[in-house]
Amino acid sequence: MPFVFASRLGLLAGFSVVFVATFISGCGPAQIGEPRAFTFCTPSCAGTECGADGCGGSCGDCVGGALCNAFGSCYEPTKCNPDCAGKECGADGCGGSCGDCIGGALCDDLGSCYQPNVCTPDCAGKECGADGCGGSCGVCNGGMLCDGGGACYQANVCTPDCAGKECGSDGCGGSCGSCAQPNVCQANTCSMPGAVTVFFQDDIQGSGEPWGFDEALTEYPVGNFLPGGQRSDTKANLRKVADPAPGGSGWAIRQAVRANGPGGGRSELGVWTLGGNHSALRSYLRTGASIFISMEMYLPKHTQPTPPDSVPWLAMYDIHPTAGDVWRPGWSALWAEDGSDSLLVGRKDTDEETYSSVQMPIGEWFTFEIEWSGGANETVRTWINGQLATTQRNVQTTPSGVVISDFETYIKVYTEPQGSPWSPDPVIKYVRNYQITDGPRFH
Repeated sequence: MPFVFASRLGLLAGFSVVFVATFISGCGPAQIGEPRAFTFCTPSCAGTECGADGCGGSCGDCVGGALCNAFGSCYEPTKCNPDCAGKECGADGCGGSCGDCIGGALCDDLGSCYQPNVCTPDCAGKECGADGCGGSCGVCNGGMLCDGGGACYQANVCTPDCAGKECGSDGCGGSCGSCAQPNVCQANTCSMPGAVTVFFQDDIQGSGEPWGFDEALTEYPVGNFLPGGQRSDTKANLRKVADPAPGGSGWAIRQAVRANGPGGGRSELGVWTLGGNHSALRSYLRTGASIFISMEMYLPKHTQPTPPDSVPWLAMYDIHPTAGDVWRPGWSALWAEDGSDSLLVGRKDTDEETYSSVQMPIGEWFTFEIEWSGGANETVRTWINGQLATTQRNVQTTPSGVVISDFETYIKVYTEPQGSPWSPDPVIKYVRNYQITDGPRFH
């Protein structure tokens, strides 16, 4: 039977081999059959150790967790390398641990174990009040109160008196109200401040950090500066926010720091005359006359260390004189460590400390004013809501006879690097309406 046969052959590896055949059969007129194609594939694994062979098969599999790339090679996926160098505890950076502290020790942020302050309750000779370790020595009954020595006493009943008052104290530690800016409370009446020379005024109600101040700074831990974009509510914070008081208006600066033990933290706004800044204030300062530093503050919560009466410090304001280009330790206002919401004021390099006779209100705006006289007797007074809170004479931040030439002053929340934890966490303070003047504004 006649037939026609045609072929095409490719012999290179990986190419197809195709045969096409046409058959003619029968005795009558020729019939042409349909062409049929036959394909043959040659696997290709040269130079590879894994992956497809090009013909539906495999050149091999990777072992031990290795993966196969597009070129047929096995590779190890990226791994996390634990880092415990110099650490005895804490995270290793890969979800594991570098170890645990024992014997009641705690682990700090740097991976070191430290022993927290061990507190021994002290109720000797006490019938009430704190035991020094967060506990109590007892409570007073029948309406009696507990004095600072742990004894119960019958207190006079205080009746708040706000008759005819717009603002200021109610006579029992409470408030008759506060004044809207720019008015201030004078003799329990809201009125414009008296005529004083204003050497410095904040720009908190305006725009642009540092809001008129010479410095806006945060650190956490102390020594680790946090740029504006990296300030965090969980570490140290300094930012302009809406008035936090219920029904309030305008803006305030929020200062917040985690006061949680080793490392400490700082949030501060600074004004200084160094380098010729604020020339009028600088000239006035050198006369030795009193300057007045005033502001409004808002404390949202009661603040105290854990345990109370422990020995850390938490500063809210500092004044540092400079004499002959020598920086002096200066004077500070701190939160009282007994948890009373009082002030503790004094020179930073001595134990000459004074507790305020007036407590700072919680949950409302109040005025805070400092009078500082840099003359021979160097006197510092403070007022809370127009009431004299502390007086210190002969503070002597500079040696006798040395003339104060410049000064630095800071609004701050600043915790001791090795102190005990404070609550709340973070400690938060708001400030606004800050001025430095030659006369009083709020009393």
